[in-house]
Amino acid sequence: MALSGSRDFNLTLAQIINNVGKKLLLSKSKYEEIEFRNDCKENINLFIKELQSNNVFLWSIYWEAKTLSASSEITGSDGNIYTCILGHTSSSDNKPITGADWRKYWILRGSTGGVWVTATVYTSIGDFELGTDIIGIEKAFLRDLERDVPLELIGRDKYYSIINKGDEGTPSQLYFEPSLTPKCFLHRQPDTISPDWVIHLLKIKKLQDFDNWVDNSDFYTKSLNCIIWNCAYIMSFNYGTINTDKRREFKIEAKTSKQLLRKGNVEKEDETFCKGAY
Repeated sequence: MALSGSRDFNLTLAQIINNVGKKLLLSKSKYEEIEFRNDCKENINLFIKELQSNNVFLWSIYWEAKTLSASSEITGSDGNIYTCILGHTSSSDNKPITGADWRKYWILRGSTGGVWVTATVYTSIGDFELGTDIIGIEKAFLRDLERDVPLELIGRDKYYSIINKGDEGTPSQLYFEPSLTPKCFLHRQPDTISPDWVIHLLKIKKLQDFDNWVDNSDFYTKSLNCIIWNCAYIMSFNYGTINTDKRREFKIEAKTSKQLLRKGNVEKEDETFCKGAY
């Protein structure tokens, strides 16, 4: 028996759309029309975004280490030294201690304050930006030498209810702020810049879009049927001669394929504590 030796089967966007057109019983000339292909492309990308908003796909998460950097320190207009507790770009509004909002960004402590300069990026050890391709954090822990200390993931309300966000100590909580430029906030603020302190984050990244006809899906191949059936169901309202009974079949196939995809997207263990990843 001869085997291929390859395990890289996938479908391009164009091939997925061809399958959708065939399920809709369209002629080849019809499903090769640019309007149909563009409509499919748009609906497929929308479906992928919707699907990911309701699921964390195991292949789209990965561990990454974040080495902490020391907070900026400056000398305030009163001659005292201040430490940054919230990253920002400096302006007259946040200059200590004459700015109206300076207490939001600075706290009275430090040892080597430099000269405050406007339009300068000042950073805090307690917060850091993530890549724009990140949409969430699944788990997090602080590695201190060989010990992994879990960080509690908290929501917006709990984070903003913390009275003194500049408290120093060993971090125990992490707030992920979802935005166009997502950011993480630690509480407490680390009280040392030990090279042995590293934050490990289990990040959830966005699935890649279909931009070109030759693009492959950013899914496991077992998900291709899910994409095809759901696109065919959506497109059946505007294309083809699908009657009500046939559309109902499409809906059932689309729903079933989505359930199967979700069912296969689970870890083999269910543990609430955080183990070292590597």
